[in-house]
Amino acid sequence: MPQVTKELRETVAADVREAATISESEMLRSPEYMQVWGDLLKSLKKDLELQHTRKRGNVNRAQASLEAGRMDYAEFLEVKAAADEWRASSGKLLVGVEKRIAEHKRLESELAGKEV
Repeated sequence: MPQVTKELRETVAADVREAATISESEMLRSPEYMQVWGDLLKSLKKDLELQHTRKRGNVNRAQASLEAGRMDYAEFLEVKAAADEWRASSGKLLVGVEKRIAEHKRLESELAGKEV
């Protein structure tokens, strides 16, 4: 099994964004890389979900601070806008990850000789 490197993680992320080269995409889908590709996709999805939870927590804490008078409305709006901007940009990435995970499952089944 190939070793997970920073470059391999970046290749998986580029593939999710549809920015990888054809040869990089083919490499990830090869039997040799299938397990690592799947693991990195799952890890990327988990990281995005964790970041989403943290951003939502930041907004909730900012709202509590606003309600307690420890933050003014302009500060709260800055926190909320930053979280909303991140969520909007990460949403497309998350859809890409989920699309690749589905593709990975299909290809893995084909390699195992099963029909989807």
